[in-house]
Amino acid sequence: MQSPLLFAATAAWYAWRARQLGVRVAWPLFAGTGLGVLLLLAVVAAVPKTEIASDAMTADFSAWSWQGLLTPLLPVAAAVLALAWAERSPSLAAAGLWITLLTTWLCGSFLLGHIPGWVAGLLTGGASTYGGQLALRPGHYLGLMALPLVVFAVVRGTRARRLRRA
Repeated sequence: MQSPLLFAATAAWYAWRARQLGVRVAWPLFAGTGLGVLLLLAVVAAVPKTEIASDAMTADFSAWSWQGLLTPLLPVAAAVLALAWAERSPSLAAAGLWITLLTTWLCGSFLLGHIPGWVAGLLTGGASTYGGQLALRPGHYLGLMALPLVVFAVVRGTRARRLRRA
C-alpha cells in the first residue's frame, strides 16, 4: 500500500513544482514505471510455487532467493531509475542503482543483512570466513537506502539557493 501512496505523493509534488516554478519533469514515467513494476510483482507473487523443505532453508544461510525480490522496494528502485533517465541525472541514476543493490542484497538473502563469506573475506583481506550479519533494524536499512536521495536533495537545494542569491 505504501508504494502507490509514494508514487501519488511524488506525482503531486511534481505537479505543484510545475505550477510554482514552471519546471516540468516527466513524472508520469516515474509513476508509471513504479506502478507497472508493482503490478508485475503482484502477478509474480500470485503464481503458485513449490514448498521448500525447512531443512533446506536452515542448512544454507548464504542461500539467495529471487523470490526475496517480491518487495515494494523494487518498484521504488525502478521508479528512481526511470526518473533519473527522465531528468538525465547521473546522481539519481547512482541513487537508483544503490537502492537496487541494497534491495537485492537485503531482500534476496535468507537473513536480513547477511554478509556472504566471500564479501567478508574481501573486507578482511582474504581471510577465510563464514560471513556475518549487520546488526541493523529494517528502518536503518531504509535510511541507508534513502541516504543518496537525501544527499542529492541537499546538493540540489544548495545549488538552487546559490543561483537565487547570484
